[in-house]
Amino acid sequence: MARINLNKMSYAELLALQERVEDALIKRRAAEAEEVKEKLEALAQRSGFSLTDFVNGKQRRSKTKAAIKYRNPKDPSQTW
Repeated sequence: MARINLNKMSYAELLALQERVEDALIKRRAAEAEEVKEKLEALAQRSGFSLTDFVNGKQRRSKTKAAIKYRNPKDPSQTW
């Protein structure tokens, strides 16, 4: 891999390099995410499941408020 001497680059060149790096990161992230998704799908299928069974298929418990444990004696509206 070629080394880049950042100290010799102009501000405009550094900005252009930054843009190229950001574009490469976006593409690499998408590619690796697709690879991971394919691996997860294969693993789920080997066990008789589909990936949606784990991601979208099961409904989560609705969050219920916990009972009030403490109340501020000076201001009863403040609870935690």
